[in-house]
Amino acid sequence: MTFYRWFTFVLTVSALVISSLIFRFSPDRLVVYGNELKFKYGSHVPVNSRNWLTTTVFRNQVTSFSTFNRSLVEIVNPRTVYRVSEQVIIRIEARTANGSIQPFGGDFLRMKLFSKKPYSAIGPDTFIDYDNGTYLASFTLRWQGIVNVSVQLVHPRCVIDTLKGITQEGIVESFVFIGRFEKQRQNGTSYVEKVQCGLQPRQIPFCNLSANHTHGPWFCNKAENSNISCRDWTHFNFDASKSTKKLKKLITPKEYKALLRTKVPFTTLPMPSFQVEASNITSSFTTSKLPLCNFQPVPTGISTRGFFHKGIWQPFDCRLTHFESEQVQSCLNFKSMYFYGDSTARQMYEYIILKKINCVDNGNKWMRHCTGQNTTMLFKFHGPPVRKGTPGSVRELGYIADEIDNNQEGGPGVYIILSLWAHLVYPDKTFYRDRLLSVKSAIDRLLERRPETRIIVRSANIREHSIGAFLLVSSDWVALQGERILRDVFSKDERISFLDVWDMTLVQECPDNVHPRETTLIQMLDYLLTMICQ
Repeated sequence: MTFYRWFTFVLTVSALVISSLIFRFSPDRLVVYGNELKFKYGSHVPVNSRNWLTTTVFRNQVTSFSTFNRSLVEIVNPRTVYRVSEQVIIRIEARTANGSIQPFGGDFLRMKLFSKKPYSAIGPDTFIDYDNGTYLASFTLRWQGIVNVSVQLVHPRCVIDTLKGITQEGIVESFVFIGRFEKQRQNGTSYVEKVQCGLQPRQIPFCNLSANHTHGPWFCNKAENSNISCRDWTHFNFDASKSTKKLKKLITPKEYKALLRTKVPFTTLPMPSFQVEASNITSSFTTSKLPLCNFQPVPTGISTRGFFHKGIWQPFDCRLTHFESEQVQSCLNFKSMYFYGDSTARQMYEYIILKKINCVDNGNKWMRHCTGQNTTMLFKFHGPPVRKGTPGSVRELGYIADEIDNNQEGGPGVYIILSLWAHLVYPDKTFYRDRLLSVKSAIDRLLERRPETRIIVRSANIREHSIGAFLLVSSDWVALQGERILRDVFSKDERISFLDVWDMTLVQECPDNVHPRETTLIQMLDYLLTMICQ
């Protein structure tokens, strides 16, 4: 262990020990950005806990929740000047609208330190929820300048209880998927009918369009027209308006009101800020001695793994290369990149195709072969469920396990990038896990045939929260539960590499979006290409 890493480790441990002494009780869990390490309950029960070891907050008890303008944000170890590589500990005291301290924890908070121009930002090393309205976050200082504190209330505790109470059956019943069935006769006669589809049969008779071996349950009502058979399914789409109205009926008006108060910045005045100067150990975070980022296995937990420095994403343990178009074309010579999954995978595919390489359009926008560079690029959307508003052709979809088993050639220079989260995370966690396990099994078979193939799994990312009751299935908290499952499934195989963009989007400068803005997307692609193009 280098002196710098040892020094940082000692500071972190010391800060957490001191903070525990300050509050004189043991936390029930230490949360390191989603990775919960359970501790035995300490002998000192929080004085304002209201019997927190035994009391359960039920969904119908939405009486008070943490507010953004009354809660307290302060520095535990305040100083006029800090040094690079030192620790800062932030204390948050959640308060209700009348100014009283919350008697319980469980708020879903988002925190960062940041500097405005040029933009730099980092998430916490550790985050402690004391379950009595008090939270602590520790940060390692990585750059010089004026540093500001940002705390955002993503969801209060009562909303988390609401999200936990939503059932699989409620979601499945609320989603309105439309299937278009079309039969064309040789004499020119055409029969068309639209029916409702979903993860379970809606009525009898129905069409079973499931792919059981890839855990792809899918059913559509049978067309009333006898000329149309179950084989005539041609198009699909999702009725977001009707689905949102049905989702809203799953919760009470009070719960809905609380749900809409999302991603609200704390406005405690004044929010802390401080000066950071060079230290005797290092003047700033330098990358010159770090190796280039290479293929790394999927981690088991979720933690802060890097930070933005002057607008550039910098992992802690490696450095990235920024790629201009000419460098991308040169890098991808004699390589094939296959993007499988949702629209976040499509976004990466399209950006490379449109802005980074010069490929002739061969009439298939989802597959390009660049003859000059002998480069192949492909995107394929995963199988149902797909929440796509405009009608799409069934031929655009493919269960990823089937694609890998039946159509995928592996070998040296072949890179498969998987992004599987936005449409597949449901309250019943077994559905998402089983779908991922079917993909994992197909990967195992491919690597047995062609072990030189590179598999890269992309993490989920933070997204916008401006879609009303749809937050019941698309909230960042819901995505976080899926992210834990994804890492658990793929972290068991060191042959599978990871593109971690979760903590990158947590502290990004641009507004949150399910499809990250270009400034963040460029950092993601630089990370991906640095791994591939060494």
